[in-house]
Amino acid sequence: MKLPNFLEDSKWNNLRSHMKAELISFAGIEWKGINTDDLFNKLNTSGVDVAFEEIELDDDGTFTYQGHKVLVYIRDQRFHPRHDNADKEYKFHISNCQTISDFANRNQLDRYVVSRRTDGTFLVNIYNVLTRQYDQKGIYKKMNVCKNCLMTLSYHGYSSHGQDIDIYNDFDLQDFFEEFKTSQFTYTPNNYAENAPEEKYSENFAELSKTIRQANNWHCSSCNINLTNDKGFLHVHHKNGIKSDNSLKNLESICIACHAEQPGHERMNFALQLNKFRSKYGTTWKRLKGYK
Repeated sequence: MKLPNFLEDSKWNNLRSHMKAELISFAGIEWKGINTDDLFNKLNTSGVDVAFEEIELDDDGTFTYQGHKVLVYIRDQRFHPRHDNADKEYKFHISNCQTISDFANRNQLDRYVVSRRTDGTFLVNIYNVLTRQYDQKGIYKKMNVCKNCLMTLSYHGYSSHGQDIDIYNDFDLQDFFEEFKTSQFTYTPNNYAENAPEEKYSENFAELSKTIRQANNWHCSSCNINLTNDKGFLHVHHKNGIKSDNSLKNLESICIACHAEQPGHERMNFALQLNKFRSKYGTTWKRLKGYK
């Protein structure tokens, strides 16, 4: 769709006149794009404060920010002298787990920071709940991975807080970022043989995904469930597993439950988004699939 010239269009000028809106010139206003080097440096050091809505949620439940796989944590850590001790465990999050969901329900998602630090220490402020003041500001604190995140991802088979303590203790952020480096929003190049396709989504995949799903009237190609009212539950799947192959014959719109059944997508079975889908559409989906 071609936009009108707002300076010359009579309807827009009449509207502006009725609104008594002043016509402001944009001359001299400079657009300052994202300094990718500066962003990457901040992600690997102090972290970046962002609104949670700015963080992309990948199909597997992990987080991406501006094309980088990230973890999230709270900058202002609450400390209660009566209930907490010096050995209190502070947590960071690697997936859209139940803890994140609880924060969303309490409208506390604006308190998060995105980071790519791999040494396990993060820049925080310690807020004293009793005095309602900061005991310390701008210090680096050792933090541990959230156990609910491990369970959401079924990370290395993690399924029980009580029984899988070794997986928790052995968790390594560098290994995590290496294992989950690909993302539907991540475009960082990887090293492959010259004749091998790159295992990454194309830069226009988000737009292409919407077009494919819309063309299929927001229905799943596998079970035919209608997700017009819950479009986030409808994904676009690469049939041959090659994320860079966007030929139409290789793309299909499928719901998250059918997506989780595809080879190599087993970890999606533990994503919070899939649990929400099952809670709302589980009975309908099973009926459409012919499951008992």
